[in-house]
Amino acid sequence: MGFPKKYAVVLLIIAGGLLLVSYGVWQFWPFGKGVQNTTTTQFASDFQAGDAARRSGDPQRAGSYFNQALQEARTLPEEGQAKLSLGVVEISTKNTPADQLKGFGLLDSVAQDERYPEISRASALINMAQWLSVKNYSTIEGALASSSYAALLPSASKDAAVSPWNSVLQTAQARRDFVDFLAIRKVFELSSIVHENYMAEYWVGAWYAARAAQLATYPQFKDDRLTLETEARKHLNNGDSVFPDNDFNYPTQIMYGDTLKAQADLRLYSLSQDAGDLSAALNALQDFSGVYAKDPYAETDKGYLVLALYFRAIALALQDQSNPADLNTTVQQFLTLGTTTLSSRISTLNYLNDAQSGMKQSFDHSSVVVLASKSPDFKNFLLGIGWKGSDFNK
Repeated sequence: MGFPKKYAVVLLIIAGGLLLVSYGVWQFWPFGKGVQNTTTTQFASDFQAGDAARRSGDPQRAGSYFNQALQEARTLPEEGQAKLSLGVVEISTKNTPADQLKGFGLLDSVAQDERYPEISRASALINMAQWLSVKNYSTIEGALASSSYAALLPSASKDAAVSPWNSVLQTAQARRDFVDFLAIRKVFELSSIVHENYMAEYWVGAWYAARAAQLATYPQFKDDRLTLETEARKHLNNGDSVFPDNDFNYPTQIMYGDTLKAQADLRLYSLSQDAGDLSAALNALQDFSGVYAKDPYAETDKGYLVLALYFRAIALALQDQSNPADLNTTVQQFLTLGTTTLSSRISTLNYLNDAQSGMKQSFDHSSVVVLASKSPDFKNFLLGIGWKGSDFNK
């Protein structure tokens, strides 16, 4: 029973509905209002130059400016902003593993220092958690073990030994892998404790929804699944209550929250078949294109746009009363992005259709088939990337 262990890592990401975290680290930014309460003209100048370099995709030049700003900081808010920003650019995927670990340490130091503003500390924790979410397990364990949060690993291990986690462990992934993801969830939770924010709440809500979905085909774990669903809805509601807020209002942050919430709502819909969950997913993405257009940096990496268009198309296909013209427009916007931009999504779609993955009986696969049945263009796209006609027979 359950899925092959060799697919455990991928299932945590694909079946778990947490794909977009890979786009969060370099695009997710600590502040919604830029430099605040600064008292030094030179600090503000260097900080803004660092932000411009960061948004143009140049972490090395951004790091140089933020390091200068750190030396020029004259107040604790300035110091916290500069150190946090330097840590974020250091964990960029364009930097070396050693630089990334250095950046993780900087973020850790900000998160731990109660002299800094709560928003800076919460931002540091979110960026730590996002970076961990896309690393391999040895890196996750090593980074946490060398940080102030080393205790999260044994804490997660203890939590994993009890229901409902134990039932989840029996279905999909090896214990060690699950413990690491549980520890990452705890970092997000700490962020919201320091300063309640929708990004952490939505991520945690999606985490619970994903775990619930893993138990969907196991009647003996119905009570555990319902417990997980309840937790998912609680955290999504918490996120709704503070979305968006003035501390986290960069377009990329709003896009991150919108897309993650939509994924969580789709996961809950797969369990409830409640039209309200489907509507919630569509509502989360209804203003996505407008938000996206406001952020020039998003043009350099369309990862958020890919996910938003894909999940919006899925949701429209699943909604019986959806507008066919709306669905067609969304699919065309998705396909127009081209195979290079869509490469990660193409890999996911082919994984879902691989008989060895154990995903062909999943909601993920069936929802793609529904979309293909309503959009000939999307079906042709799937055929072009390797799907066969027989793959659409359910």
